[in-house]
Amino acid sequence: MTDNPLLRRWLTSTVALAVAATLMGTPVERATAQETVRYQLTDLGDLGGGPEVAVDAINDAGQVVGTHLVDSVGYRGFLYHGGSWVMLGTLGGAYSSAAGLNETQQVVGTSEVTPVAGNGALHGFVWKDGVMGDLGALLPHPEDESQAVDVNEDGDVVGWSRFQDSGGSFWDHAVLWTSGGIVDLGLLAPPGSPGNSRAYAINDDGYVVGESDLQDFAGTHAFLWKDGVMTSLGALPGESFSVAYDINNRGQVVGESRGRGFLWQSFTMNELVGIVPSAINDHGQVVGHQTYCPLDSEECEQRALLYEGGLLHDLNALIDPASGWTLHTATDINDVGQIVGMGSVGGEQHGYLLTPIIPAPPEDTTPPSLQVPGDLTVDATSPLGAEVSYSVSASDDLDPAPVVECDPPSGATFPIGTTGVTCVATDAAGNTTTAGFQVTVLGANEQLQQLTSEVIALPVSPFMRAVLVRLLFLAQAALDVGGSDAACGLLRAFAGLVEATAGRLVPADDASHLLDAANRVWAVIGCR
Repeated sequence: MTDNPLLRRWLTSTVALAVAATLMGTPVERATAQETVRYQLTDLGDLGGGPEVAVDAINDAGQVVGTHLVDSVGYRGFLYHGGSWVMLGTLGGAYSSAAGLNETQQVVGTSEVTPVAGNGALHGFVWKDGVMGDLGALLPHPEDESQAVDVNEDGDVVGWSRFQDSGGSFWDHAVLWTSGGIVDLGLLAPPGSPGNSRAYAINDDGYVVGESDLQDFAGTHAFLWKDGVMTSLGALPGESFSVAYDINNRGQVVGESRGRGFLWQSFTMNELVGIVPSAINDHGQVVGHQTYCPLDSEECEQRALLYEGGLLHDLNALIDPASGWTLHTATDINDVGQIVGMGSVGGEQHGYLLTPIIPAPPEDTTPPSLQVPGDLTVDATSPLGAEVSYSVSASDDLDPAPVVECDPPSGATFPIGTTGVTCVATDAAGNTTTAGFQVTVLGANEQLQQLTSEVIALPVSPFMRAVLVRLLFLAQAALDVGGSDAACGLLRAFAGLVEATAGRLVPADDASHLLDAANRVWAVIGCR
């Protein structure tokens, strides 16, 4: 095979994922029985000994992009559809590779530019209707490079750009190309910190995902970027490494944490056991691969997988068993359910396209089940109210992880009084369920009334009880007429008396509780 740095990077990434899955993953038992044939397979060419091809992405129209070896020319990005191939050319150099496309046939990828003094740098490009445009790099330096890997329906492109800092070190930074130019997305570290980041996907709302080094190289985390803010998605338990490979238009993110696949949604990262994901469509279907090492064999085997409806399918069990194919990787899936990837047939590595024969997933018209708490009552902790956390959950017959959104969200500050909370659960088919509950935040007067009742029940002398109740009654009366300063003075007197008699006239545990309650009311009134 002629050496191609673009294709070599792609192959190196694939091998690295396979090794990570073998060493760190938790394989599931591979299906041995043939399932119902769900896909028709189209051969996209050979990756060894013939017309070489690496397949990367597919849009909803079934158009496929990747990298192809053209005899006597070299590696070229391609656009494939319906049996026809379009070679994309280059930016003047020897190589190009296509990585992503949108529904308007904008193709993005990487190409060697016209060599300068014998050196041909790599630049990201956008190709449309036969014209390839150079996206450039962060800095106009001959050795600064860029790579473009994904494009959304607005034509916004993501990838990364290599640059040299003032100390002579080279770094990759995730970048976003828009109509306004190139944007450095930065790092999960303070500005100016050393480190690398790369962006791998962007959805139609402009959310970008990828990976970034942490401050002082404490690890590498998957990130979510939007409107100038890069947020770490964390990593799976026990890991300091994670990378996000794709995000759909529902905000669901897939990636891996050192060979352990994950699905991130609703601010939570959940492990997808048995699959290293590559892509996720808007129906929540996930494709990827896993490496299996059978106990009765010295050889390991990589298998292409589909995760949907909480079940993991070996794609090899969903094609005609007489095809002679073994599907090793699945790199992308569109919203129609078509899948592209790499496999082997006749001892050669080929690209493939799978087209559903029967609908997948099955039609889903049943809304998810949504569980919300009962009405909640909490004490205010400041004049603004109180921060209230609550737990909601949803389940669905087909979607293993319906998206739940609540307004106001858990952890928000609720004002004094009663506020309605509305929660909506949405499954992968778009079915929704709405439920709600009320949160009541008690203000200073209500808390003083509660505190008065507690004082009346205390095991103290009648005289002490009468004095404490009188102070609280007067504080309530002062609040009723807007006398917050007077109420603060009376609360100060109440707290001082309790503190002075704690352990003697007022039991110590009761005194501690009364002081906490009085201090909370003090804060709600805004006393100083």
